Amino acid sequence: MMPLEKKKYLMTVVLSNPVVDLTRGNNEIAMFCHIDVFAPGAIKGSGMGKISGTLSYDSDMGAIFFNNPEVVSLQIRHVPEKYIPGVKKVIQMVVNKFLTKHPVYRLKADTLKHKVARLTLTTIKVENKKLLLVFRV
Repeated sequence: MMPLEKKKYLMTVVLSNPVVDLTRGNNEIAMFCHIDVFAPGAIKGSGMGKISGTLSYDSDMGAIFFNNPEVVSLQIRHVPEKYIPGVKKVIQMVVNKFLTKHPVYRLKADTLKHKVARLTLTTIKVENKKLLLVFRV
């Protein structure tokens, strides 16, 4: 799903190189990603961001989705401090629109293992820094 490049309000934001972190509690996950920002006035910044959210499984689609994404931290170099809230707002809009609508993983319909998983997988959750899959018996 990445790199993800979006233009909004004369600003271009590129999210890339995601790294998943399962250390959050309450069935939450976090994702660290590299962020590049380009804006008028020769503003070119880069840095890191952390987005947290939850996972859900859609059994009809056989897909796992990242829900309720929230930009929880943002460190961008070479962008004036007064523009950081606007950059964060644009990134939040991008992740709300994109991450909730595009699956982070889709089970394939052409392999036996994936077909069985699609038929029996009911939920997914994060517990004790591990991704747990709950299957119907």
